[in-house]
Amino acid sequence: VTNGNIQNEDPFVDGAVGIWINCVSIIIVCVISACSTRNGQAWSHHFLGLQVVDQYSNLPISGVRMGLREIAHCVDFVPCFIGFLWPLWDTKGQTFADKIMRTTIISIE
Repeated sequence: VTNGNIQNEDPFVDGAVGIWINCVSIIIVCVISACSTRNGQAWSHHFLGLQVVDQYSNLPISGVRMGLREIAHCVDFVPCFIGFLWPLWDTKGQTFADKIMRTTIISIE
């Protein structure tokens, strides 16, 4: 309260602090993704019976590459989430992130 007026505090963090929080959050997501990946499978891929493999060698990708693939998914959001719909008509069934990282998803038994 200042001079009898109630000041409304901004609930969003902006400026340098906001940039640092965003950068640290992205790094944490990538590290968790990289650490939780085994043989080209995150827990969700394992649950669904899917595996992320290199499109040329068909070998499972590493945890670091899986983390970079997660960052590349930012491209799938532009414009209007079209990158996530792209596999519906793509012959290899790849998102934009898969095309950038040269990966593909296969079903495993």
